[in-house]
Amino acid sequence: PGMDEPVPPVTVQLMRVVSWYQAHQATLTLTAVNEEPGVPGDDGTPPPAQDWQEYTFTLTDRRVPEMLAGPADGQGIRISKVTFTLSGEGQQYETEGHIYAGKK
Repeated sequence: PGMDEPVPPVTVQLMRVVSWYQAHQATLTLTAVNEEPGVPGDDGTPPPAQDWQEYTFTLTDRRVPEMLAGPADGQGIRISKVTFTLSGEGQQYETEGHIYAGKK
């Protein structure tokens, strides 16, 4: 994650985040990010194992992203991109971001 913060385990984090969005009648598209193998150090030792799992999400909604930023504490959630579209049918926002969860 971007900051050094504790994140809930995968099952807890996903349930917490997905439940929050469902309660706000918003549908997320979630994708697990595969962990890339790390590059060994100068002495050939492998890097430490990653202790968190990353997911990307996409959310498309007519409500402004601030209303749908996720659980209030923001723990393990990062918004990376917001796209605004205006058409004859009204406004629409596509929000992309990352969710982090602990593997332990």
